[in-house]
Amino acid sequence: EYQMGKKELNLQVADWYALRTRPKSERMVGRRLEMECVDYYIPRAGIKRRWSDRVKRLDTPLLGNIVLVNCNRLRLGYLSSVKGVLGVVKSGEVPLVISPESVEALREFERVAEGSFLVDEGVIDRTMGLKWNKRGREVVKVDDEHYYLFIPELDVMVCIEK
Repeated sequence: EYQMGKKELNLQVADWYALRTRPKSERMVGRRLEMECVDYYIPRAGIKRRWSDRVKRLDTPLLGNIVLVNCNRLRLGYLSSVKGVLGVVKSGEVPLVISPESVEALREFERVAEGSFLVDEGVIDRTMGLKWNKRGREVVKVDDEHYYLFIPELDVMVCIEK
């Protein structure tokens, strides 16, 4: 065990961490983590995609190129070597811990997002203007059509339009 500031750091405790994956490799990485008996989570929902001639519902990851893993910090080095993983998301040199509250908020957002359209950030700024703020860890209803969730650890916002 190491001392980190005043807070004791136990490398054997399981926490949630984020692995960065190759583009569109989240499911493949998930299958490999499953074979390694690693507890993982890929937030996703049946998101609608619109083309000029049709609308289709696709099972889509809500956080692109991210797979969350629940493990102890000592195992992270090994997980970085899993095929399709580019590395562990870090804050400086330290692996970034994702709070259980953020994981639970993502699970709730999955339920809200089912059957909606993902909105990209340019649209968020135009549509919502200054209505949104970075409250984080809670699903926020902006109006009858828009919901968002801010994950402060990753500095990522996910937004959907019903």
